[in-house]
Amino acid sequence: MEQYKIQHSLLQAVNSNEKRHFLFLQGPVGPFFKEIGQNLAAVGHKVTRINFNAGDWFDWHGDNTVSYKDKPEYFITYLKQLHNKEGFTDLFVYGDCRPLHKQAINALKAYGVSIHVFEEGYIRPSYVTYEKDGVNHFSQLPRSEKYYTKQAEMLKSHEPKKPLQLPATSINIYAYAAIYYIASFLGTAFYRHYKSHRKMPHYKEGPAYVLRWLTSLHRKRQAFIAQKKLYLKRKKFYLALLQLCGDSQIQHHSSFNNMFEYIETIIQNFARYAPKKSKLVFKNHPLDNGLGQLKTYTLKKAKEHGIGSRVMFIDGGRLKGLTQLAAGVITINSTAAFSALHHGTPTIALGEAIYNFEGLTFQGPLKKFWKQGKPADTKIYKAFRSILTHKTQLNGNYYNKDGRELIYLSLTEKIQSQNFCVSETKNNPTDKSAYLSSKEVQFVK
Repeated sequence: MEQYKIQHSLLQAVNSNEKRHFLFLQGPVGPFFKEIGQNLAAVGHKVTRINFNAGDWFDWHGDNTVSYKDKPEYFITYLKQLHNKEGFTDLFVYGDCRPLHKQAINALKAYGVSIHVFEEGYIRPSYVTYEKDGVNHFSQLPRSEKYYTKQAEMLKSHEPKKPLQLPATSINIYAYAAIYYIASFLGTAFYRHYKSHRKMPHYKEGPAYVLRWLTSLHRKRQAFIAQKKLYLKRKKFYLALLQLCGDSQIQHHSSFNNMFEYIETIIQNFARYAPKKSKLVFKNHPLDNGLGQLKTYTLKKAKEHGIGSRVMFIDGGRLKGLTQLAAGVITINSTAAFSALHHGTPTIALGEAIYNFEGLTFQGPLKKFWKQGKPADTKIYKAFRSILTHKTQLNGNYYNKDGRELIYLSLTEKIQSQNFCVSETKNNPTDKSAYLSSKEVQFVK
């Protein structure tokens, strides 16, 4: 990885003569936001981090940090007062649907503060997502096949580079998450008014992640055996992708309240409308904490609807193999659907998603999808993936040192080459002025 070491701070790509004040709220578990903040401070920019719980404090404390310990309903008043005092120019957040983040984004936008949103990669495992103003359904990218095909034609001479492949980081994620949640629990007395965006209390979720980590090899073996049996039987199957029970994308960008509603909807619909000899496979999210007992619930509902022998639950496994061989893939709005689109597998998204539009996903009702689903249009998919990668994806990951360094390098290269993501308009997707031009691109403006 030495050849990817950054010799200079990524912020040298930002005009160092224009000193700015960066406000950080919650980031991905681990040191990613802290390292960015240190880079910013090292070149003379002001940095402030607000900690809301002891997990935040554990990830980043000391210089440039403050703690908010009052009730959530008073946060915006506090933030506005802090902004009037400090004069923030930029806001960095991980995810735009957490209640505190949504409030901060809306409040600071009114002051002209630039909003920078990080998220897990739309395209995985080699990327993370960075967009101005919002991600996922709040992304400024249009949902229009014409937009992507036109933009792809203009981008032909600047095709995105092939990403550097990085080793799996699931153990690191479990470790960072467990430490974060255990720290949050142990420090509850110091942040007694904090309310997590996650529905499960930290004192339950932390130990649950430790248990999942300890049993990960066993689940991996079980998933391998289940997939092998599925492939050997050579029977038609549909794949239903599960998301995290507390995923904000479900609560904010779909009609479902949780995974239980989704699972029952899929099973009920499959029992009534799917080909009678086909199977239904549920694939669990790799970072599920296990507390929802989704496997038990799924198999129970399958029996209740008389299709117990036709339903499987895989807790782990290889996504690529499943999406390649499935007759169709069902999701709410998971980014795992990109694997299905990539392999030409018919896909339906039951919620709002950045990829959910005509030409990529099935636009009819679920009951018709089982027999009428069609693969994404290859030309549209390639154009969409190319533009999405170019404008929103950074090669790397948050959860190990090499991955973070690669993110900084990717970010720096995009800024310095003046091909970085800028806000687009959904209402005028074919306007050439919306395309990334060297004169328009700025990182923090």
